[in-house]
Amino acid sequence: MGNWVHLESKIAVLVRQGFMNLFCTSKVSVPHRLWSINNWNACLSAEDCRMGLDNMIIVQELIHSLTLKRGKVGFLAVKIDLEKAYDRLEWHFILDMLLFFKIPESFIHKVNLSKSKAYFSLNVDHVFRRELCNTFGIESTSNLRKYLGFPIKHSGPTANDFNFVVERIQSKLAGWKANLLSMAGISFGGSTDTTKKLHLVCWKKITKPKSAGGLGLMATKPKNFALAAKLCWRFKTKAHEPWAQVLKGKYLDCARPQKYALSRFWSTILKGESICNVGSRWLVGNNCSLNFWNDTWLKIGNIRSLIMGPLNKGEDQLCINNLLVDGVWLLHMLSFDLPLHIALSIRATPIRIASDGKDTLSWNSNVNGVFYTKDAYLLASGGNLASHCFNGKWIWKLKTLPKIQLLLWKCFHHSLPVKESLLKRGIILDPMCDICHADNESLIYVLRDCSMARNFWIEAGNSQLNSDFFDSNCLDWIKSNALNSCKALDK
Repeated sequence: MGNWVHLESKIAVLVRQGFMNLFCTSKVSVPHRLWSINNWNACLSAEDCRMGLDNMIIVQELIHSLTLKRGKVGFLAVKIDLEKAYDRLEWHFILDMLLFFKIPESFIHKVNLSKSKAYFSLNVDHVFRRELCNTFGIESTSNLRKYLGFPIKHSGPTANDFNFVVERIQSKLAGWKANLLSMAGISFGGSTDTTKKLHLVCWKKITKPKSAGGLGLMATKPKNFALAAKLCWRFKTKAHEPWAQVLKGKYLDCARPQKYALSRFWSTILKGESICNVGSRWLVGNNCSLNFWNDTWLKIGNIRSLIMGPLNKGEDQLCINNLLVDGVWLLHMLSFDLPLHIALSIRATPIRIASDGKDTLSWNSNVNGVFYTKDAYLLASGGNLASHCFNGKWIWKLKTLPKIQLLLWKCFHHSLPVKESLLKRGIILDPMCDICHADNESLIYVLRDCSMARNFWIEAGNSQLNSDFFDSNCLDWIKSNALNSCKALDK
């Protein structure tokens, strides 16, 4: 029996050595130096790596253009399916490995003709389609279905395009046992078409951040807008990448397309642009070509939105480099004096003069300028990036079970089904306590003031440690007891 290895460093050494022993044997004709990590950097360059979504955007824009194509010249797109799909690793790495071991290229690129399809623009004659398909040995189709797991959108309704996502989630939920769900899942879920549960906390409150009194769950619509803003951010900051070049050439470098001609991806970018503009600003570089009035490069917003009245003819075309010469602002060249707070903000803006830096987009909420989907979600849901006020933030710092934290959170929102809460919702008519019949059943009455609860606290000895134990209000009483490190007597 061997000895178990527990240290991560030793495990890494063993795995690395095993990998080298497996592939770098004396039977391999290729020199060992080719396996040097430095030599693989060229193959694994970050410039060549793209997200699956990037490739999907290019494909979708191609199909969208073919769908709208009119005129005498027709177009064709061929979707090729290989016999073996390499979905888990980068294709160029797989290709290098197969060629390294002298696998014939005819086996590497074996096409599955039965799954490969041809998609034609509408203006291609049907007879010519059949001739081409017979030549290629593949079938024609009006729906290419999925590419890299994403449905390729064709013209027509969109309501059912992503039903497979809903079905997949429902199948997962159906397999879960009730006793495996957290208390949060049991409390806020469980309703069906035939059985309705009582929900005492509104969904809008639940989807707030924990710092604002919610549970941090994200609502679907603001989440979608936040992801649209993320796509817009990538389009603006990764303008050199192929997918961004495709969109730029299709929608920005030519005549403005009509609304019906916009693809789904471009429409999504436009929807996220407003959030992206609010949450970001430009960092000014030397020889800056940003528009002085309309681009957002000040922390207080774009200047045009901060002033009233019209500008002189041609003045709205002024760029920053027209008013900034050798690090000196020539604001006197404007036709009017800017308000003092705007002028001070302009002069306080750092400018990179000595370096050869370009104008770069920066996210406002962090010093690194990196986009955060969480911040975009707050903007999309109507919140702000400032700190929120919720007196129960301490709940999430308690070292206790999550179900206890959730119970305390419900108490702070007065969302436990005591009789006073049920009466306010018109569910019951009599709020009287069923145990002592002395007073209405409120939250503090159930926890402390009922005769049975009072006797419990007296016997436990907690009331002796605090003179205001039976006099403080509900939320203060809950907090003081939850944060109290003293144990009850005989416990």
